[in-house]
Amino acid sequence: MKMKMIRVLGPCLVAAALAACGGDDDDASFDTVGDVAQALSESLCGALDDCDSLGDTTVNECVDQLVSQTCGQVDCEAPVASDVSDDDINQCLDDIDNLSCDSEDLPASCSF
Repeated sequence: MKMKMIRVLGPCLVAAALAACGGDDDDASFDTVGDVAQALSESLCGALDDCDSLGDTTVNECVDQLVSQTCGQVDCEAPVASDVSDDDINQCLDDIDNLSCDSEDLPASCSF
């Protein structure tokens, strides 16, 4: 696969959702871990699609699978950590949107 980061998406999504990293709308508000998981999944799957790394999977299927995996491991109804702002979340997503196709890790801005 062209985008090396695909092999770390599942574990990174869970870790990032727990840390409340996600969201791709600069005006977005993230109240729950589920909101964050959805936004992060959309950005990651969009990046994979841009790099032709989804194979036969659609972006929507990718998003659904990542959200399902995350919410199967964490409480997606839980509130976002109080020390993580919407600006932090949006910065993480802006950085995901700018990842190169050979990226192996999530951006540093996604580590809180």
